[in-house]
Amino acid sequence: MTPLHTVLMPMSPTAIRRRVGYRLRELRGKAGLTTIEAAAVIRGSDAKISRLERGLTPLRPGDVQLLLDRYGGVDPSERDLLVQLAGESGRRGWWQAYELPEWFNLYIGLESAASSISNFETLLVPGLLQTADYTRALVRQAQPTATAERVDRVVDARLKRQARLTGDEPLQLRAIIGEAALHCVVGTADVMRAQFAHLARMSKSPNIELRLVPFSSPAYAPYGRPVVILDFPEPDDPGLVYFDHLGKGVYVEDEAQIATHRQSFEMLVGGALSVEESARLFADRG
Repeated sequence: MTPLHTVLMPMSPTAIRRRVGYRLRELRGKAGLTTIEAAAVIRGSDAKISRLERGLTPLRPGDVQLLLDRYGGVDPSERDLLVQLAGESGRRGWWQAYELPEWFNLYIGLESAASSISNFETLLVPGLLQTADYTRALVRQAQPTATAERVDRVVDARLKRQARLTGDEPLQLRAIIGEAALHCVVGTADVMRAQFAHLARMSKSPNIELRLVPFSSPAYAPYGRPVVILDFPEPDDPGLVYFDHLGKGVYVEDEAQIATHRQSFEMLVGGALSVEESARLFADRG
């Protein structure tokens, strides 16, 4: 595990929660305690301990102190840092200024902490690769009563998320787009042409693997639903699988199920067009 003294305060609060949570998980394992036994220390549930260790719930400095007292094996300097970081984990992320749904705030926080993302979209262009006009048209179609201010806020938030794709340590993105997205019109024909041209440009980025999976692929139908697999910097972190479902975010945390989703994603990659073929197809439509 990366030494905690390398954790800097500018990290997102979600990244801090995951870093501290995984250290607590490591210490609990060394102490030989189950999640049920750890939960009793803070008068919580084993589900709470599990979510705390995965960075899916806010950290309370008092809870962290109690757990560290029970686990032992931590020198004073690391203990102080863990408690300090627990307090920092409550900071508001930049995304919370955009008044997005709370369930989506959690996802953006996890996305901001991820080092790589694997995303399959069946009907739409992945959010991280959408143009502003495509996003604007999509929001207007999905939320016809939304005010212009509300639409602009959603577009601005999406563009800010896309900043992770550039910079000194860009997010690694593997994006598989279903053929249906070519035919699902969002906005006007001009909006779609500009979107395809943007995909052709983005496919040239060294940190982006962009492929189209055709209807004829044997992997298309079995998977059949959008999915995001998030991976994080810690080498022992199994990652998370995320779905949008009925207006809320659903997370898969079981390691065996995550492995199954990874296998399915690789089947999609194997059944998709090559990066070069996909780029040419997008360019032809742009």
